[in-house]
Amino acid sequence: MSRGVRAAVGADSVAPRWTPYSDSLMSSRRARTDSSAWVRLQARVKAGELAGNEAAHCREVTRIATPPTFGDTGLARLAPDVCRWRNEWPSRIGPYFGAQLPSLGDLDWGPELGKVPVPRLVIHRELENTLRVGDREWVVGQANTRLPVVPGAGHRPQLERPDESCARSAGGRPLARTPRTAGRGISHRPA
Repeated sequence: MSRGVRAAVGADSVAPRWTPYSDSLMSSRRARTDSSAWVRLQARVKAGELAGNEAAHCREVTRIATPPTFGDTGLARLAPDVCRWRNEWPSRIGPYFGAQLPSLGDLDWGPELGKVPVPRLVIHRELENTLRVGDREWVVGQANTRLPVVPGAGHRPQLERPDESCARSAGGRPLARTPRTAGRGISHRPA
C-alpha cells in the first residue's frame, strides 16, 4: 500500500486560480464590515490610544473583522480569542499577509489538478467569500470528487454549522452524538 497522500479535503477560502477570484475574497467581506467602526478604530490607533497594548489592538480589530466572516454574524461570539497569540497581533499579521497575498500573483493550479489522482472533497460554505464557481474549479472534470455545500455557513463552518459541516465531510450521512461530544455540536463518527 502506498504511503503517499490518499485523499484531499479542502475547506478553504481560495479558489485554485487567484484571478479572477481574489477580488471577490475581500470585496464580499468589506461589504459586510461596519466601515464606520473601522474608521473609528483607525482614528484611535492613529491617536496612539492602543499603543503599547497589541493584544487590545488585536481584539478591537477582531471585534470588527470577525462578524463579517460568519454567515450569521450573531455567531461571531463563537470565534476563539486569537489575540492571545502574538503572531495574530496587527503588527505581525499585517506584514505577513502584506507579503503573502501579493506573492500569489498569477497563481493557477488548474493545469496541475488533473495530476493529483486522490479523491477530493471540497466543502463550500454558502456565505463564504469565495464564489461557488471558484470552489467548483477544484473538482470539475476530476474523478472521484465532491463539492458539498454547508448551508448558511461563512468562513468557519465548524463553529457556525458543526453538524452540517461534519455531515458533508462524512458523505452526507447523519452523525451520531457521543456522550463526550453531546451538546457541543461535535461528532466524529457517522450514525
